[in-house]
Amino acid sequence: MVSIRELKEYLEQESKSKKLIELDQNFLYDLVSTIKTIKEDMSKVDFETQQALSKKYGEIRSLAQKLFVKRIKKIIETALSSVITETKVEINGLPEEKLLYNELYEVLSKYWKTITMILNGEKAEQIEMPEIIYIDTNIEKFYWEDGNFYGPFEKGDIAILDKNLAEYLVKNFKKVSYL
Repeated sequence: MVSIRELKEYLEQESKSKKLIELDQNFLYDLVSTIKTIKEDMSKVDFETQQALSKKYGEIRSLAQKLFVKRIKKIIETALSSVITETKVEINGLPEEKLLYNELYEVLSKYWKTITMILNGEKAEQIEMPEIIYIDTNIEKFYWEDGNFYGPFEKGDIAILDKNLAEYLVKNFKKVSYL
């Protein structure tokens, strides 16, 4: 469970720190658990208590959103700085945040390479941007034509994939869509 007090402390620490603060690896699980518990409790109590729980839910949601916005901004800034300095770093983030950093780094690297070529007066290649898809079904690990394995994907996953692979998944799985 995550309390309002803890979220306020995390938000304050995140605001003061230049780098990502360390969150418990179970933070997202605990946050989901807290929100689910509040929502479940709201259906079991009188109107006055529902109002109080609704206010608590709103405050937790607002604090968590502010925290994640600060963290995402730091991840974006770190990825861009790493690309420009050609020094990929390890970030002190949650597994999902590390994935975001790595994906941003790859996309920004391609873009920066093109910018560098243009600035050097060279003909730049067209950048093929990856696609973002939402996967609302389980998909087992599979081998793709590029020689890599992908997956497994679970219901609710969001993936950033090569255009051809994303197109294949959207066409062949009814519960896969573009974001």
